[in-house]
Amino acid sequence: MSGDESPVKIHDMYLTGHGRLPWKQIVELLADTRCAWADYNGFHVGEPCPNQAPPYSHLWAWDTDPTRLLRVRVDGEEGIVGELSDDEPPPGYPAPRKIRVRVSTSLPWGDDGQIDRGVESPVRNGVFTLYEPLLPVSATFVSGREPAH
Repeated sequence: MSGDESPVKIHDMYLTGHGRLPWKQIVELLADTRCAWADYNGFHVGEPCPNQAPPYSHLWAWDTDPTRLLRVRVDGEEGIVGELSDDEPPPGYPAPRKIRVRVSTSLPWGDDGQIDRGVESPVRNGVFTLYEPLLPVSATFVSGREPAH
């Protein structure tokens, strides 16, 4: 994803590592979210989590109120799941860590049009919100909605 000229904000959030989960558990964990992922049929945005693990490496998910975001590194029929949230997770969740997060908006593809020619207009013209934990080794979380912060 390529950045635009939007202002960058810093926000405190809770980071929770769910670890490696079978895809069936991931579908349950993401039941109330909207997701973005790629498969052989194209790039999907704002849809429920697919029942089958996508063939490509990542899936991003967000609540309709974008204060809970999940990132899944797909590995066959499993995934490694991280979660960012404004609220401390409920009892029974793995222990969270309160961290600083850089929040900015971004376009899904670069201005050169190399990737987006075959992508439908709503995706090509959409703006995504990126949530980047300010950690030495980090992974970006993505929301298909406007920033909540």
